[in-house]
Amino acid sequence: MPSPPPLGRAFAYVRAHPLTVARDVRKGLADKRVMTHASAISFQLLFALVALALSGMAILNLVDLGDNFWQDGIRPVVRDHLSPDIFKLVDSTVREIQGPKEHLWLTVGLAIAVWKLSAAVRVTNDALDEIYEIRTRIKGLRRFRRSLVLGVAAGACLLTAAAIVIVGGVTLGHLLPGALSFALRWGAALVLMLVAAGLIVRYGPSERQPAGWVSVGTVLIVVAWGLTSVAFGIYAAYIANWKSLFGGFTVAIAILLYLYVSSVAFIVGAQLDLDVRKAAAAATGRGETRGRARGGRRGRRGAARDRARAA
Repeated sequence: MPSPPPLGRAFAYVRAHPLTVARDVRKGLADKRVMTHASAISFQLLFALVALALSGMAILNLVDLGDNFWQDGIRPVVRDHLSPDIFKLVDSTVREIQGPKEHLWLTVGLAIAVWKLSAAVRVTNDALDEIYEIRTRIKGLRRFRRSLVLGVAAGACLLTAAAIVIVGGVTLGHLLPGALSFALRWGAALVLMLVAAGLIVRYGPSERQPAGWVSVGTVLIVVAWGLTSVAFGIYAAYIANWKSLFGGFTVAIAILLYLYVSSVAFIVGAQLDLDVRKAAAAATGRGETRGRARGGRRGRRGAARDRARAA
C-alpha cells in the first residue's frame, strides 16, 4: 500500500479530478448496500440518542452544568415550541433526572446508551468491511469489546460537542459577540466530530486502517455532519411546530432524516477515502513503471558503450 499523501495533496487531487472521483465513488457504492446500512445505523442511533440525551442530562447535572444546559439553554426554546401540557411533561421529566432519578439514569440509562452505541458501531463495522472489501472479519468477544470501547469514545466526543454548542452558547453569549461565540463553539464541536469520525473510520473496520489515510473522507463526513446539525438546529428552533400532533410527527421524521443523512454521509466519505487511496496506488505504480523503464534504457545504453570500448 502506498504511503498516504498529505491532506492538502489529497484535496488537490479531488479538486483536480472531481468528475473522476464522483464516478469512482458512484461505481464503488453501486454494488454495496448503502441504503440498507444507512437505515440500520440510523435505527440504532435513534435509540442511542434518546438514552444518551437523558443520561447526558444526568451527567451534566453531576458536574453542575445541568442548569446551564436546560434552564438557560434549551428550556426557553422548548417552551416556545411545545404546547403547555407537553412542555410540563418534558420539564418534569428533566427535573426528575436532575433530582431523584439522577442515579438511575447515571447507571441504567447510561448502560442502555452505551449498549445501543456499541450496536451502532457493530452495524457500522459491517458497512465498513463491505466498503473496504475486507473478507476476514472479527467476531465474538473481540468484536463486542471493540464496538463497546469505540462506541463510548465516539459517543463521548459527540456528547461533548453537543454540550459545547448548547451550554457554550449560554456561557459565551454573555462574554463575546454572537458571531465569535458561534465560530468558537462550532469550531470546537467540529474538531470533536473529526476525532469521532476518525476513530470510527480507523478502528471501525475489522482491519485497522492506516492513520494517514483517514483524511479526505473523514473531513467530508464532518462537514456533512456539521451542515446537517446546523440545518436541523435551525429547523427545530425556528421552523418546527411542536405544539400540534402533526408537528410532533414532522419533528420525529426530521430527526430520522437527520440521522439517515448523517449515516449516508459517513458511508460516502468512507468510500471516498478508499477511492483516493486506489488512485494514489495507481499513480505510484505508474511512477515505478516509468522509473524502471528509464532505468532499463540507461542500462542498455551503458552496456552498448561498454561493448564499444571493448571493441
